[in-house]
Amino acid sequence: MIERDTVGSTADAIGSWVSRLLPDTSRAGGLAAALRRDVGQDLRPITADGCRRIEHVCHRYSRHLTLTFDEAGSFEPDRDRPAGWPPYDVSSIRRRAGGVASVSRHGEVGVLRVDSLEPWEHAGYYVRCGTGLLTGCRGVVLDNRRNGGGEMDTLAALAGFILGQESVFLATITSKNTVEQLRTPLLMDLEVRGGIPAAVVTSQRTYSSGEALAYVLQNRGIPVVGQRTPGAADHVVPVRVSPHVEALIPFAVVTDPATNGNWENVGVNPDVETDPGEELAAAITLVESAIRKRK
Repeated sequence: MIERDTVGSTADAIGSWVSRLLPDTSRAGGLAAALRRDVGQDLRPITADGCRRIEHVCHRYSRHLTLTFDEAGSFEPDRDRPAGWPPYDVSSIRRRAGGVASVSRHGEVGVLRVDSLEPWEHAGYYVRCGTGLLTGCRGVVLDNRRNGGGEMDTLAALAGFILGQESVFLATITSKNTVEQLRTPLLMDLEVRGGIPAAVVTSQRTYSSGEALAYVLQNRGIPVVGQRTPGAADHVVPVRVSPHVEALIPFAVVTDPATNGNWENVGVNPDVETDPGEELAAAITLVESAIRKRK
């Protein structure tokens, strides 16, 4: 039987990985210090409950930092660098239609519901089909309420679909080794809708890159309708910190040039706040009103 690390040693390992990977040194140092102060002296064996206690401390600094506990202790701890994300399950992506959950029409308003941002090479066909079904609509609602996040290339394509410009600078993604710019694609292989009224719908289930999609669109004039999102902005990578614990460690920071910031820990604040279950109807009404003003 594998001897378990303690809550304190697990917290220390997480703090060390954050200090190694997160380019925001001030936040990384604050997180590591908080872990040492609040749980660093806990000598009890790590459990699922201990993981939740560590997460509670981490979420003051990075909402995306979550822990997975394995009772059997089957993880091979990472040493020099993270093992990273597992390969994509392409068959699963296809079963989910590349994250495109539904397309519907409500009079002159088309609604595209996207529940995840799968890699464009696998999601592109489904996104093109979904956006193609909205041909002729005079307004669009992007239903982002269940969007748990995913890949930035698909985020950029969907942002381009809504904004309809040749290339829009959306964000800078900064890690310790690289600085990348996220832009809407120069050559769109889906019909661009930009220039017609649009809105984005969010909920407390909108998460990670799903939040990013709402954030960058809101900062470029597209209203957000619904509830405030959780506030997970950091890019993360899985790290097996011990035989019993895998953690999502932040390694890159997103900066929107429109705000010189992001939604970490504050979430995306809707322009029109509604109760749960009322978001979509409110967004459709908002877009219908914008259509009437253009007639």
